Amino acid sequence: MGQIVHILFECVNPKTAFFGEKDFQQLQVIKRLVKLIGADIEIVGMPTIRESDGLAMSSRNRRLSDENRAASVLLYKALTFAKANIHIMKPSQIKAEVQALFSKDQWLDLEYFEILNPSDFELVEEINPTNAHAVIAAYAGDIRLIDNLKLV
Repeated sequence: MGQIVHILFECVNPKTAFFGEKDFQQLQVIKRLVKLIGADIEIVGMPTIRESDGLAMSSRNRRLSDENRAASVLLYKALTFAKANIHIMKPSQIKAEVQALFSKDQWLDLEYFEILNPSDFELVEEINPTNAHAVIAAYAGDIRLIDNLKLV
């Protein structure tokens, strides 16, 4: 992905590039790439747009069965649970609770849930961190859903 974006930037030579925050990891990689190559490009993260129930909007959502669509709200619920508890629970406890939620759901298969420092992607271990971001990915059948949320 980084090579393709690098080639695109060399061909187009933009002053500004916009990327969605929905794929948080990709956005961070692109920001780092711009620094590494010394490009004078402003990378702007565009906020995730959500359905009324919190599910991050994606073209993939149209491919979800009714059952998978209803269950997919669990990703956002997991993220908001993390945000509500980041100051009172250890990240490892939050992760265990999220894993337990997903283990009870027959429609979704949790790929990962992590709480990390967005500047270096190191896992956050302490209660009440000064900087934390939750990232999540799960499968609804063969459809991979991703989301993330700034916690602090």
